[in-house]
Amino acid sequence: MKMSKKMKAAITVAAIAGTCALSSPSFAAWTPDAPTKLGTNLVSSTAIADTGMIAVGQDGKAYSMTNAAMIGTPAWVNSYPEATADFAGVTNNGNEFFAVTTNGTILLNDAADASWTEITKAATRTVFKDKTVAGIASVADNNIVVVATDGSCAVSTDKGASWSDISTNLKAADVATNGIAGVVGFNSDNVLVFGKSASDGTGKNLVKVPVNGDDVTEYKVTNCDNINAVAVATTGVYVAGDGGKVVQMAQDLSDPTAAALSISGSPTTNFKAIEYNGGETYGYVAGADGSLYHIENDTITKRDVSAWTAKDLNDLTMIISNGKRRTFAAGNDGVSIYNDETYWDDVDAETLPEGAGLLTNYGSSYYSVGNGKILYVSSDNGATWAAASTDVNVENKPTIRLIANADGTKIVTGDATDNSVVIYTPNTTTPAGAAQSVGIGTLVDVAVLGINAFGVEADSVQFLPLSSAAGADVAVTTLTAAPTAASQVAASANGLYILDDTALKAMCSSGATTLTKVAAENCALEAVDTTNLPSFEADADKLYGLTDGLAMVDVSDTEVHVLTDSDGADISSAAAFAVKDTDYPGGAPVAVSGSATAMFVSDESNIYYYDGSSWTKYDTILDATDLDSAEAIASTGTSAMVLDTSDTKLAFSTGTQFQVAAGGQFPVSSSIVSAFNATKSDIYVAGDDGLLYNATKKAGASSLVWSDRYQESFFGTKNITKVTGAADTVFAVYDAHDMASKKLNETEWTNLTLAGSANRATFKDVQALDATTVFVADSESGLLKGELSGSTMTFTKQDKSAASDDLPERLTALSVLDDSHIYAVSGSSTTAKLTVFTDGNSDVWTVADVNLPAPNTLNDVIAIAADKIYAVGDSGYAVSYDGSEVTKLSAPTSYNLTSCWAYDGVLYAADNNGQVHEYNLESKVWTSGTVQANVAIKDITGSSKGEYLLAVGTKGTSEISSINSAGGGQTTTKTQPGAGEDADLVATASVETKTSAELTSAYKTPAMDVIGQQQSFKTKTGLTTGSVHNFKFNVTPASATSVSDIKLYKLLAADGGSNITYNRVDTAPSSATDGTFWITDQNDVVMQSGETLAANTVYSVNLGIKDGGEYDIDTADGVIEDPTVLGATSSSSSSGCVFNPVQSFGLEWLMLMAAPFLAVIRNRFKK
Repeated sequence: MKMSKKMKAAITVAAIAGTCALSSPSFAAWTPDAPTKLGTNLVSSTAIADTGMIAVGQDGKAYSMTNAAMIGTPAWVNSYPEATADFAGVTNNGNEFFAVTTNGTILLNDAADASWTEITKAATRTVFKDKTVAGIASVADNNIVVVATDGSCAVSTDKGASWSDISTNLKAADVATNGIAGVVGFNSDNVLVFGKSASDGTGKNLVKVPVNGDDVTEYKVTNCDNINAVAVATTGVYVAGDGGKVVQMAQDLSDPTAAALSISGSPTTNFKAIEYNGGETYGYVAGADGSLYHIENDTITKRDVSAWTAKDLNDLTMIISNGKRRTFAAGNDGVSIYNDETYWDDVDAETLPEGAGLLTNYGSSYYSVGNGKILYVSSDNGATWAAASTDVNVENKPTIRLIANADGTKIVTGDATDNSVVIYTPNTTTPAGAAQSVGIGTLVDVAVLGINAFGVEADSVQFLPLSSAAGADVAVTTLTAAPTAASQVAASANGLYILDDTALKAMCSSGATTLTKVAAENCALEAVDTTNLPSFEADADKLYGLTDGLAMVDVSDTEVHVLTDSDGADISSAAAFAVKDTDYPGGAPVAVSGSATAMFVSDESNIYYYDGSSWTKYDTILDATDLDSAEAIASTGTSAMVLDTSDTKLAFSTGTQFQVAAGGQFPVSSSIVSAFNATKSDIYVAGDDGLLYNATKKAGASSLVWSDRYQESFFGTKNITKVTGAADTVFAVYDAHDMASKKLNETEWTNLTLAGSANRATFKDVQALDATTVFVADSESGLLKGELSGSTMTFTKQDKSAASDDLPERLTALSVLDDSHIYAVSGSSTTAKLTVFTDGNSDVWTVADVNLPAPNTLNDVIAIAADKIYAVGDSGYAVSYDGSEVTKLSAPTSYNLTSCWAYDGVLYAADNNGQVHEYNLESKVWTSGTVQANVAIKDITGSSKGEYLLAVGTKGTSEISSINSAGGGQTTTKTQPGAGEDADLVATASVETKTSAELTSAYKTPAMDVIGQQQSFKTKTGLTTGSVHNFKFNVTPASATSVSDIKLYKLLAADGGSNITYNRVDTAPSSATDGTFWITDQNDVVMQSGETLAANTVYSVNLGIKDGGEYDIDTADGVIEDPTVLGATSSSSSSGCVFNPVQSFGLEWLMLMAAPFLAVIRNRFKK
């Protein structure tokens, strides 16, 4: 049997457990493209009450959500129009959605679904020809406005039926010259257009544009030079931009010089989206690297969404509808997260004890004591309460704290009237838990350290060991460590602290100043060095124990300080403690609960939450609930229970933490171990935990469109070890040797019945010959053939034709060229074999081993012709075989090569350290590119017709790159460590395609022929201060280019950086030299002035940068950050480059360049 034409369409996939990466024409830099529904950078979204929501992104991708999902459980579905470019934005008018792409295609959707109608007209084609559209906005009934970055502007007053050009006045505005970022509706007659100031900070950056084409009004928002987003609310106009700037102006824009709002933590991140609802008096601002901040009036506090994403957040949409107060945030890599701005729920706690006045918790169990002096417990967030103890022999209900010990076996409180420490042993079963009281002189306060309790008098400390059985007598010991005027006591996890008169003291080992958790009779009470709290001793009023520290409260000055300690800390040294003034924003605190990084404080009227860096107000609890005061609080994580002791009322909150919108999942964490291309555009990936996805690669698109996960109920959590196929059939292997199949045009998988006499152990590899025949590399039975009939796959062990042939019994991988040629690898280390099976007839083959030079363990093999076979293995081992002679190739790495793929002239090999290596079979030179550092790539595959490579593997990595069909070669790699550098020098690196016009428009670079792509990278921390390091990246010029005309531009911030270029040299420096660069060919020979870089040929750009030097934009010592772009210009003038290296676009996403494929290549259905 011969392979079909479809089988010969070559495709590449690299697998890394949980990693998926794709590449397109000539093996460009790798860009994330994981199997998620929202597989693109999202740039804009909008919602219509009672209709639904639409989000749009790159590659013409759009997603929709029904109204039920929007206000219920969010779930996105694909809603792709026939767009041919990236989307620039989406808006709504009335009951209809309007979207526009960057090339000016305008689309209409009237149902938040997949039904799109193009409404581009001749007029808009003229206005936006060769322009880059920046955004779209809606104004009053029927009015739609579209704006380009240069001020080109069109308006429709009839919802797109006709359009008018109103560009003239806007094009003359400063913002049109400096670069327009977007447009937003302002009032019934105007839109606001916004963007950049000039590089020196001058020039107007906000324009009011009448939709009737009248004169525009320009404004200079003084305290936000580069505006990236605007929100119009009843409380004013809010702008957000670069450098962490947010400015609130009056509704009439009369105060453009308004000061920037103060933001907790003083971020410098570039904000890219802002929304605010004046009626609800809250909103959000979001931006680069997953930054998200909550706005309430003029208070802005951080919301930590790092658990969900570190990708740029480009868009915010608020839903205030049907009782919902919900915010969606969307951004790069398909991220879509949301939260509900509803903090508090009243708890109908009819069984809560009357007069409940104290509250605590141990984990999710909450405890309270009422008038009956019985301990009650709730395990359902306060809905029901049950008695957990008997009555206690004290006259009044306890009023001094309520604390659980470290293992939850005891709940401790104090009764000031009876001067007793009360100890409960909770138990809700029969008999009820015990309760006992222990008299303590004149009781001032109680605390719990570990599992034991302490009662404090003004001049003594009593130790109460709680390890005794429930109800047993407690032996009280008076410690020799005696205070003089104790007023407060509290414990962290590591020590006991006492406020003694105006001094803070702690329990220490006898004769030492180190914290102790063991209360020996002769322990010491020593003063804590409060150098870091100069005002604390005089002003402190309250101490509260946190699970990992101490909260110190100054009630009169409404300050809250947090002290974190460590086991055995030397309290005589301020360096032993981390002390932080939290900038608490509330009123006088009455209750504190939690930890140093999840702390709640109540001021009776409001609840505030501290995450270790910033505060969040948990709504206005007295307005949101039936509570009249918030006097007691207990918490776990971000959840809190609050008690109104006056009326015995409860409220409970789980906070407003963001979570993933269904369909907005992030790259899978399971290992992806196999990838398969059914056609040039139809791709499957499989992996651990039942992971199996299908994707479509649109022609010219830079990323994949992923389907829903296949039949989780079918595969469950089974590990899927292989996906392969041929013709119209796809096969999946799971649980070592079970199989399922489906047709390409079907969604349902069929479990196959496996039959035949062949022993089946573990299928190490499976390759399909056609729709009904597969060959298997089995771990114990060697080569098997499976033949499908109906839903039964019958296996036959393949045999040798000559007794003298050496038939391997344990195969690792194989490549099926046709029905007469199969190539397999097996063995380990020096016993490794490359075995050739030829002339197969009736399950009998001629078997021959190829003599390998200096063999090493082989992991993969690929055959694209009978004279073009390649195998790779451990420690960078690689060989080529032409049917008669085998050649050992130089090792591209010392890491193990795990997978390979090839087409005419080029071999690709992936390793277990996150790199893909490309071998040019003509020049015999390797070049390497990093997919993702420190991950194991499990599989690599690609397509010449589809123009990409795909790599998949561990840690949820999923990356896309491009291949050059005109003979291979890597067009661009991300920046990597250069000569003599550690392999882990570069921590993060990314590239982005930018045209010369885009660079000039946005950053004032000179006209140039851009070579490769914009590079950005950052090193690991901890470099020697002032040290110089080498870096490199690869480029492939599209045309012959004179070396003398090439410049490497240093891209500096547009608000003050000088225009500098690197100094090109004709000789590689003997050591790393700051600000120099040189270009080398594939033989590592430095290209000289006067020479020419050949078209479609790979070259390396090498550069040196000094930590803290003028080419390092990171101001911190010990880390280097650099954005650059390589260009060619015949001008001898300076670069003119004024470029913002942290500008608001997603540097981690690669816009892949398409190139025509000139070679016809073969494909093997392998991994």
